[in-house]
Amino acid sequence: MLLSEELFSSHEKAVAMPSVVYHYCSTPSFLSILETNSLRLSNVTKSNDPTEITNVIPVLKEVTKDVLTDYNKQMSPQYQFTENTISMLVDRFFEELSKNFYVICFSEKRNLLSQWDRYADNAKGVAIGFNTRHFVKLQIETGSQYIFGKIIYDQNVLVRSIEHFLRHEIDKKWKPCDDLRNVNLIENVTTNLVCTILQFSVLFKDEFFLEESEWRLVYNPLGRIRRLGYVSAYHDRLIETDQYRHEQSGFTRTGYQFTVKGDGISSYVDLNFNSIRDALIQEIIIGPKSALRPDDKDLQLFLAFHGYRISKLAIEGKLILSKSDKPFQ
Repeated sequence: MLLSEELFSSHEKAVAMPSVVYHYCSTPSFLSILETNSLRLSNVTKSNDPTEITNVIPVLKEVTKDVLTDYNKQMSPQYQFTENTISMLVDRFFEELSKNFYVICFSEKRNLLSQWDRYADNAKGVAIGFNTRHFVKLQIETGSQYIFGKIIYDQNVLVRSIEHFLRHEIDKKWKPCDDLRNVNLIENVTTNLVCTILQFSVLFKDEFFLEESEWRLVYNPLGRIRRLGYVSAYHDRLIETDQYRHEQSGFTRTGYQFTVKGDGISSYVDLNFNSIRDALIQEIIIGPKSALRPDDKDLQLFLAFHGYRISKLAIEGKLILSKSDKPFQ
C-alpha cells in the first residue's frame, strides 16, 4: 500500500464526500468568478496562517525519532541515527522551494457564521456552492497534479500513519547484523515518508480551525519532485508547466500570474470552468449583512447576462439563489 493511501484511507472512510462545498467570498470576488468562469488558486505560502505546511514538521520529526530508536538498538553505535540526523532528513525536503502549493478553500457547511465573518467581507459577501464530483474527476485524471480533500485536524491520523509506514516498510527488508544495508534502508524509507508527507502537508491544519469543516482543491506544480536543490531548477520546473492546460475533467489551467498582496507579490493560477459551468455551480447564497436580495433586478440581470438560470430547486443546469437567514450582528 502506498503511504498516501495508508495516510488517508481510514480518514476518508470516516468522511462522507459532500455533494456540494461552499466558497465564501466578497461580492467583487463573486462577480469575478462568474464573469471569468474561473477559480483562483493562490500560493499557500502567502496565506494568513503562518503554520501552513510546516505544522507537520514537529510531528514528523518526533514520531520518526521514536520509531528509529527501536531500530537503533539493533545496530552498532557508529551506525545509529541521531536526533540531528533525523532533523536533517526532514529539513532537506521541507525547504522554501518545496512549499509552493496553489489552493482554493471551501467549506462543507452551507451557512456558517464564522465563514461569513472571516471570508465573506464580514457577512456582506456571497457563498458559492460547487458540485464536488467535478473536483474529484480532476484529481483522479491520469498524471493529475491536483488534490481535492478534506482538511485533517486530528494530529493522531498523522502520528499513526507515520509510525505504521515506517515499521511496515523497514521490517519488510530488515537484515539482522547488516548495519550498512539497514542504514541505507532506513534512509530510503524515511525519504519516501518525508516526500509523501510533504505532498499532503497542505491538508493538515490545527484543530483550532475544526469548525470550518474545510475542503481544499490543491494544485501541486512540482508533482512528486520535492527536492530541487537550487532556485534555478525550481524556476525551470515552473516554466515547464507555465502553459494553458486543458484537463480531461473540463477545467483549463492558466499559466502563472501575479498580483500584489499586502506589501508583497503573490503568484496564482486560474482554473477556467466554462465548459462545465452549468453543472459545477449549484447555488448562490447572499450574506446575511449584504444589501443584495435574491429579487434584485441587477443581480438577476448579471446572472442572466452570464448565462445562469435561476431555480428554486436543485435542477441540472440551474442554480438556487437565496439569502442567508443567519442572525449576524
